[in-house]
Amino acid sequence: MIPALPIARVRAALDAGEFDRASALLKEHEREVRAAIATEPPDSRSRDTWLALLHAQRELVEHLQAARSNAGSALQRLRESHRGAAAYKATGR
Repeated sequence: MIPALPIARVRAALDAGEFDRASALLKEHEREVRAAIATEPPDSRSRDTWLALLHAQRELVEHLQAARSNAGSALQRLRESHRGAAAYKATGR
């Protein structure tokens, strides 16, 4: 049986900041995929289902890339804010 990607649960974990849970979900999914391939290798009968899984995985990768980009932007804004606060503090006001 081809495992379904737990995309909703992974996104919920990420949105809640539960990165360890999201990682554990993805690791379990990887184990399930490897087991499925080992016991029932992909063939023409299962092609569409495997392609649907690949599509879902790509969507998740895009979501993760966007989240990483947003986190990087937020970190940059935080650094700029910190520099501004440090400069203000250094003026002795």
